[in-house]
Amino acid sequence: MGYGSFAKLEWDCLGAMWPAARRRSSDTPKRLAARLRDDRIFSACRAPSPAASLEALQGTKMAESETKPADYGEDDLTRASGWDALLDDVFGLNVRGFRTLWASLFNPAKVFEAAHDPNWLGRYTPAIRLVFVIFALTGSVQFLLAGEGTPMWQTVVDSVSAFEGDLYGREVDAVVREILLAYFVLYAIAFFVLHIPMSLIVSAWGKGVPVAVRSRLYFSTLVPATLIGLGLVIAQNALTPEINQTSSQIFMVLIILAYTGTVFRGLAPRMPAGARVWRAAVMGLLMIAVTALAEFIGLIAAHIYVLGTPPGG
Repeated sequence: MGYGSFAKLEWDCLGAMWPAARRRSSDTPKRLAARLRDDRIFSACRAPSPAASLEALQGTKMAESETKPADYGEDDLTRASGWDALLDDVFGLNVRGFRTLWASLFNPAKVFEAAHDPNWLGRYTPAIRLVFVIFALTGSVQFLLAGEGTPMWQTVVDSVSAFEGDLYGREVDAVVREILLAYFVLYAIAFFVLHIPMSLIVSAWGKGVPVAVRSRLYFSTLVPATLIGLGLVIAQNALTPEINQTSSQIFMVLIILAYTGTVFRGLAPRMPAGARVWRAAVMGLLMIAVTALAEFIGLIAAHIYVLGTPPGG
């Protein structure tokens, strides 16, 4: 084969590889050109014969198809259009994050399987990040909606009214608002301080699961419950005070079911139903207990901080 024919073959080969590389990334043309010059593609495009070139090229494409996750181009399209970045700027979540929320609610097995991959299969957002975003949003909504008549407001009013110490001339309503503000901050801190170590210790996910993956699976279980919790906080504000007094127990049951249901469905690809039932039950009770403890610590700490500190102190 002459040099001209070989050069033409190499050029055609690189041209064939360009669309595949383009689908892999939204990088600049310069970076894409550098990607085309990697060892694997050059070995395909500088083979000694057309047959060898074709064989190497097919092997390269096969290797790419094996490593690329399903629907790989979806995120590239959203990044190219700018919507992914805009959603990330506005909500702290991008298209991948919303996909993760959807899968966590309706098909947690996909998220659980992705948790075993270092890059979440390139399709899902790390669970701890989602929990943090949802938790921050829930705290903001709780503070905005925590008005008179809500269970949280009434609980704090009762405790402040029973307080025999000095309020330093402050009105009860003002003290209640200070306590609620402090509570939402301290509860968030207590929540993560308690749940993060627990996620590293608990081993209900099967044998041989690394510690890092345990934490991922643990927080993947928290995602649906925290999202449902956000919805319940909003729903509480629409209910009458009488209904709110009896709704707390119902809401707690819903959260426990969210925990247990997520574990039971999430472990389906790796365990039989019998092995999943007791794990789901244990994890549901454990997580609700840790969350309740975080709420208790946050509320007590908020009372101590506000009632024990004079204005401006």
